[in-house]
Amino acid sequence: AGAVILERESASDADAASEASQVMNRLTSARLLHARGRHGDALSLLETLRGATDAAGRTDKLIEVLALQALALWAANRKERAVGTLTRALALAEPEGYVRTFVDEGAAMGDLLSATLGARQRGGASRVSTEYLAKLLAALPNEKATARADGRLPEPLSGRETEVLALMAAGESNAEIAGRLFVSTTTVKTHVNNLYRKLGTSSRTRAVARARDLGLI
Repeated sequence: AGAVILERESASDADAASEASQVMNRLTSARLLHARGRHGDALSLLETLRGATDAAGRTDKLIEVLALQALALWAANRKERAVGTLTRALALAEPEGYVRTFVDEGAAMGDLLSATLGARQRGGASRVSTEYLAKLLAALPNEKATARADGRLPEPLSGRETEVLALMAAGESNAEIAGRLFVSTTTVKTHVNNLYRKLGTSSRTRAVARARDLGLI
């Protein structure tokens, strides 16, 4: 009887490994289709994967599928649906503290995260905190911002300054930002003053507008 149980467990493990391999292969195929501009084909494949990973309770893979699906929708100019899809991914990811799943997608994800932050400010994407969005934006490689700001900013923004900037853009007060980032109000004021200096402005409104012009948020 013990041998039969072990054989069943081995078969079950093999099935799980095979299923995981199939998911990875399909994700890779979807990425290739997306990279080649075949967004419709990528979305069809991802929709199938989305249902499969959701039904199987594979939250980690579902988050990855949703993130890639959001990017494909964004590239296909279906921006409102892209923000909604990413919002679902972020709502699942935030409690677990996922960062690399989004950050590793690069500049396109930065644009999509910025759009999601904008939706959050307008009362949408309420399932995701501004703190989490700011954290992800700050963790993204700053290639786009650096390219646009080259020669226009005296020095690049630090990761913490980018977080503060995103929270400023979301309408948070200094005290609220301090509470979210677990720092003192004095520390936040220092970051804000550094932002004013680097962006060449003297008010929150102008700092946010300047940052948006430069593609920093």
